[in-house]
Amino acid sequence: MSIHRYTERGALIKQLIILFLYSSASRQLQQRSI
Repeated sequence: MSIHRYTERGALIKQLIILFLYSSASRQLQQRSI
């Protein structure tokens, strides 16, 4: 169970990191377009 919870936390953290990187990249693209 502990390992399963750990993997879930890792997946959640990965999703948050990907979301953050995607938002930052989109902001950079918007700045470039402007």
